Amino acid sequence: EDAQSAYNGILANPAGLLTACTVLNKPRMKAVEKSVATAKLLCRAMYGSERVVAQFWDDYFTEAERDDFHAGRGPYRPPHENWRPDFEYLLREDVMAKLFDRAQSADAEDAAA
Repeated sequence: EDAQSAYNGILANPAGLLTACTVLNKPRMKAVEKSVATAKLLCRAMYGSERVVAQFWDDYFTEAERDDFHAGRGPYRPPHENWRPDFEYLLREDVMAKLFDRAQSADAEDAAA
């Protein structure tokens, strides 16, 4: 529910451009459950503890919102011009790791500047 709330508040309409996650059905709950192992790793790196807290989801989806592709701003090219990320896509382990790596790189660049 923390992940759903953060996603809807940051990325979904009306705050963002993506479709809201209104129902936490079995497939969506499974997506959340599958993301927990990666979330624990990211929490350890970000907060020093593997405990996945609500703040993690806020921080994670805020980072996704900073990225045009993951926030629904594109660019999206044919034949996928109508595709947009959704709740389940953003919970994929590879997507989570990619966004975390990108945030870490951006933080390192900001520190060097």
